[in-house]
Amino acid sequence: MGRKKKENSTVPTSTGGEKHVHQPPEFGLHMGQVVNKYIVNDKDLSIDKVAKRMFSQKQTLANKFKVPYFGTVYDLLKLSIAVEHDFFAYPQMILRTKNIEANKVYTEGEYETLRKENEQLKNLLQLKIEENETLRTLNQYFKKDLSQKSEKSS
Repeated sequence: MGRKKKENSTVPTSTGGEKHVHQPPEFGLHMGQVVNKYIVNDKDLSIDKVAKRMFSQKQTLANKFKVPYFGTVYDLLKLSIAVEHDFFAYPQMILRTKNIEANKVYTEGEYETLRKENEQLKNLLQLKIEENETLRTLNQYFKKDLSQKSEKSS
């Protein structure tokens, strides 16, 4: 059995060759269009500026707008850094609609901050437990004292 050819992946051209035709975007997400719309709608950006920030050619970037996948994950990462916008949020949104939550990954600095905060909270909790125990002891003492006083007055 041979591999199944994707439907409509190529079409004949007038010169007798074939031309690649992109499939409709999966999951209704066309990253090339998402990126293009973001750049066009940001008054401080242009295709030329973004291409320069990505160390890419203007035409290379413009060609990526035509494809649903925009490029590689590294292209998307480079773009996100260049324009300071999280383009990974769009695929993550699709994952959430499928009840798949993205794992939170922390930098070393974030991890260290969380570790210190956790340690402080543990210490605070221990202090509050000790205070609570002291208050409980005092409460029992005063209850005993009040009951003894009420017995004497009766």
